[in-house]
Amino acid sequence: MATEIKVPSLGESITEATVAKWLKRPGEAVAADEPIAELETDKVTLEVPAPASGTLAEILETVRGFYVTNDRYQSYVGVRGFGRLGDWNSRILLLVDGHRINDNVLGQAFIGLEFPVDIDLIQRIEIIRGPSSSLYGAEAFFGVINVITRKENQPSLAVPKIPRTQSVKMAPDSASNSRTASIPTAAQQSD
Repeated sequence: MATEIKVPSLGESITEATVAKWLKRPGEAVAADEPIAELETDKVTLEVPAPASGTLAEILETVRGFYVTNDRYQSYVGVRGFGRLGDWNSRILLLVDGHRINDNVLGQAFIGLEFPVDIDLIQRIEIIRGPSSSLYGAEAFFGVINVITRKENQPSLAVPKIPRTQSVKMAPDSASNSRTASIPTAAQQSD
């Protein structure tokens, strides 16, 4: 499986680039628009930005029926249009590997930058929706979010391992004024 990275338009004549240097190590946290790699061509050297940052709140925004608001202090999740102001995420039960991590006093779930687990350590997120999820705990009125962390022997999904001299083919993207680079993952390199 290849990792796609959007490369800004470099000019009509440039069709190939080499990954000169990775600016992030595998498993390291990446913020949106933060440079992750340097690409070299025969004419130009270019930094490639990360397409998205890594917070649980941004992952939950992609789930159908969930929305996230932020008051610059904490991120709040709403489900199917319900998300009361001042609720402090107390109607969502947040688990990490099946262990409750909601606050003991207010019952709040931390999902933004205050989330205690690094986003690169997440293998998958399981969501149980609706009031029947209240079987799992007192805060599980709108749903249960169970974050499953990856184990030691599982590879990191943050940054693929590519040798310094790895060549990257770029194809024009007609929808935007950019090119798409298809970079093989570590598993493909060993084949």
